[in-house]
Amino acid sequence: ADRSAPINIDILMAKIRKEVAEARPLNSLHQLELGKLHRFSIDGQIDPFLDKGWAEADEHYRWIEGNSAKLNLPIKTDLTNFRLSIFAHSMNGEMHPYQDVFVTWNNNPIAEWRISHRAFFHALILNHDPEMELQSLEFICPTAVSPRSCGESDDPRLLAIAIHTLAIHPI
Repeated sequence: ADRSAPINIDILMAKIRKEVAEARPLNSLHQLELGKLHRFSIDGQIDPFLDKGWAEADEHYRWIEGNSAKLNLPIKTDLTNFRLSIFAHSMNGEMHPYQDVFVTWNNNPIAEWRISHRAFFHALILNHDPEMELQSLEFICPTAVSPRSCGESDDPRLLAIAIHTLAIHPI
């Protein structure tokens, strides 16, 4: 490699962020704070909980890239019932006016949403097992499309929904 060539810092930082995201084990010191709004933006607090299927954060949100994305959420509480709330929007086009999203909590279905515009979406999490230290929240999006196919840009990635915020409230 030519070591005298200038380094593009943006490309280097993107590569480092990707490698760290793929290699990072969940830090047991991080706990998901119940009742708090967690942002998916560049300066958001959700990064320690990301698993597979997430694009790099944009200024205000983060896309689900591909047909599913997962969060691993360390929640320690004796409470058993919660309300999940997200603020999101979808990748839409003339042939794809909405995105169907299936939501699971520890592999159990909790919601089916049809997302076509920016809005809040809610689901109930009932009978949470307080013995489990790590909770799995997955968004399954079978109709993800590329911005290219929607006429939005030349971006070929499959995108489904962009999540702005998430909160889990005890009920």
